[in-house]
Amino acid sequence: MFAPLLRYFVEVVHTGSIRSASEKLHIAASAINRHIIEFEEQIGTPLFERLPRGMRLTEAGTVLYESAKRLQYEYQSALEAIDSLRQANKGHVTIAMLQGFADEALPAIVISLLHDYPGISYSIVVRSSPQCAELVAEGEADLALCYDPSEALRLNVVRSIELAMGVVSLPGHPIALLPQVNLADALRFPLLLPRTGEMRYRIDRMLAALGGPVAAMVETDSMGMFRKLVLSGAGVGIVTRAAIWREVTGGELAFSPLAPDARSRLCLIHKGGRTLPMAVHVVLKRFLERFPFDALSQSA
Repeated sequence: MFAPLLRYFVEVVHTGSIRSASEKLHIAASAINRHIIEFEEQIGTPLFERLPRGMRLTEAGTVLYESAKRLQYEYQSALEAIDSLRQANKGHVTIAMLQGFADEALPAIVISLLHDYPGISYSIVVRSSPQCAELVAEGEADLALCYDPSEALRLNVVRSIELAMGVVSLPGHPIALLPQVNLADALRFPLLLPRTGEMRYRIDRMLAALGGPVAAMVETDSMGMFRKLVLSGAGVGIVTRAAIWREVTGGELAFSPLAPDARSRLCLIHKGGRTLPMAVHVVLKRFLERFPFDALSQSA
């Protein structure tokens, strides 16, 4: 509660009299008057002129009143901030994303949130990009990280980056030494492909333009297996750089963007028009701080 003495003082200023302040605060007028007199004695100067029809601030009282207003505002702001922190410390947040991001970037983010906000619990839903977007639009997920969400859905894109599609291989592989890589170049080597999902859909469309489907050496929905196969030299794969950016940054793998340029837009989204609970705000802020958007964007 705002300091009683300052509260009495401010209310007398607002109402213009001790009696009116007494009625407003439900405090005895004699008690309010006594506190103000003691305050004046303490600071050594009158705060009010006592007039027949009420109280009027002195110059010293005006100075104190301006300070008291600022203090009261700051006090209320602090209470609101504390209440926001209290709300942020509890709740449940559902996050939808692709398997690769759930395996790679998400664990460190969730671990940091569990440490800082132990009252928040989480559901992590792994789906394709269209399914992630639909879950958010339908209110079944609070946040999603996905590629190219449909503009027909009512979504708010908080952050997005353009990511190139390309061929991933060992650094010394012949395809990594080409100055420019197209899909036909990749077909000369054992091919590793995602089995399903929108990435496979895009690859199949590109393959169709070359004359039809191509048999892959290995098809898998597991990004962990995909990475290990490429790292072993078993073949080359087609992905966005986001899927293997750590290995590329560390020099373990090479990434050659496809020509002509093929890109996807990676988006962090929530439902449009929704007032987000504090717990979701906390998670969203942490995502923006910790997810490697800048690193992925620079590597695109």
